[in-house]
Amino acid sequence: LEHLSDRYPAQLSGGQKQRIALARAMAMRPEILLLDEPFGALDAKVRKDLRRWLRSLHDELHFTSVFVTHDQEEALELSDQVVVMSNGRIEQVDTPLELYGRPDSRFVFEFLGQVNVLSGKIRDGVMSQGDAWIRLPEGCENDDAQLYLRPHEVRLTQAASDQAHLPFRIEAINLIGAEVRIELKPDGWECEELWEVGISHTEFNARQPQRGDRCFAVPDVGHLFCEHAVEPKTLEWR
Repeated sequence: LEHLSDRYPAQLSGGQKQRIALARAMAMRPEILLLDEPFGALDAKVRKDLRRWLRSLHDELHFTSVFVTHDQEEALELSDQVVVMSNGRIEQVDTPLELYGRPDSRFVFEFLGQVNVLSGKIRDGVMSQGDAWIRLPEGCENDDAQLYLRPHEVRLTQAASDQAHLPFRIEAINLIGAEVRIELKPDGWECEELWEVGISHTEFNARQPQRGDRCFAVPDVGHLFCEHAVEPKTLEWR
């Protein structure tokens, strides 16, 4: 920031002020740097630039940071180890990859990004609720359960498959950057929140889905939380 050396603090942007604050803290060469939501008041692009900058500083100077944030993407991108807390209680401690891919609880799953949920009963290897059902891999016992699926773990089709009958009506279509996000309302069964599935612009242009269209979800990977099970079970249909 040498080109800004003649400016007064009030003439600096939020991102520039945060860089100077971090430089001031690091001038003492601390072994541990404590950061409490340092990028919270900045716009999205500046936050992303500063995350990349801070990560490169870690790689160069090899200091340790304790970084407090409510931004899940920020935590997963910056950290070597993430601690998820709820009401002062530690829910899970793990690497970002394990935390996102194998959460220990419903809270951790829901906290780390968008999630689609099917609640139902498992009977003879089939989980069902209303008009919705899905065949589960072997080893799933009869129980009340919830199946959690990330948006990228679900595909949309125009007809049900042999493994799943999950009917929806398209509620909204949102073109967000490189992805098209489809919001889905259950058709013939119940869910507390809308489902969300992302598709590419190529798929969107080929299919031209419209609000109100009927479609079906086909899962590739799911995470099963049974009422009487201690740990969730990761399932694959690929």
